[in-house]
Amino acid sequence: MILSIGTDLVQISKFSHSIERTPELLQRIFLPSERVDMLSLHSLAGRFALKEAVMKATKRQITEWHMIEIVSAPSGEPILTVHHLQWQNCTYAISMSHDGDYAVAFVVIFNPMV
Repeated sequence: MILSIGTDLVQISKFSHSIERTPELLQRIFLPSERVDMLSLHSLAGRFALKEAVMKATKRQITEWHMIEIVSAPSGEPILTVHHLQWQNCTYAISMSHDGDYAVAFVVIFNPMV
């Protein structure tokens, strides 16, 4: 059974400007494990959008960026882990994409008991 859904859209040029203005923003948003891949700005914007989508889907019960971790599988596929007791046992279907100046992410949270 679907518990919740969330989506977010990020304008990559605004995301880039924010990082240029506040370089420590990357450390505030992304865990060290998320920064090791040397991702492109487009990929980081996609991960940021996914974190926002998860926060929206959980009705902002998850309030810290580091509670949401997105790493890459060897295949390049994103893997989402939620470090929050209430939400960590759920199943997540995720999708991220970027084109031109925009990145978008979508998450569907499923009840683990159904």
